[in-house]
Amino acid sequence: MNEDQLKEYEDNKWALNIRIDQSIRYHNHRKRFFATTHNWITFLVALTGTATFVTVIAELGQKAPLIAAFLVTVCSLADLIIRSPEKIRLYDELSRRFIGLDKKLLLLKKPDPDLLLQIQADILDIEADEPPPLRILNAICRNETLQAKGCKKDKIIGQWQQRLKHFYDLNPGSI
Repeated sequence: MNEDQLKEYEDNKWALNIRIDQSIRYHNHRKRFFATTHNWITFLVALTGTATFVTVIAELGQKAPLIAAFLVTVCSLADLIIRSPEKIRLYDELSRRFIGLDKKLLLLKKPDPDLLLQIQADILDIEADEPPPLRILNAICRNETLQAKGCKKDKIIGQWQQRLKHFYDLNPGSI
């Protein structure tokens, strides 16, 4: 392998490493989001079922228990529809698969273009099993990855895009 080929190989390896690390971050963000959502909903449902809470709510007026019951119902239905525990497992599995590829790349001692191609194919296999990505969150994960590698961020993310990253891709064409 000549010097130019070696440089191209190293560039490809670096790009793959960035792509894999970005995917790991993305799936860990999603996993944490669904775990936090599920924990808060579970807390709310458990809290509103306690006698103390019911007593305190009853003291606030006639409509307060109805509002509390409505909120618990809405939150419970949302968690049922979102399927948080299922999504936590999915994103955990996807993250682990990318970590496996990262390990392969890390253990690569000498240049092996065929292995890089195999890793690229493995990435595509994993991506085929992923839900559609949130582009804003993906850009945030890219920025985090680049920053962790000592590079400059390459995407500008707005404040509202940042806040809605797990719910909606607000103006993804701006990144």
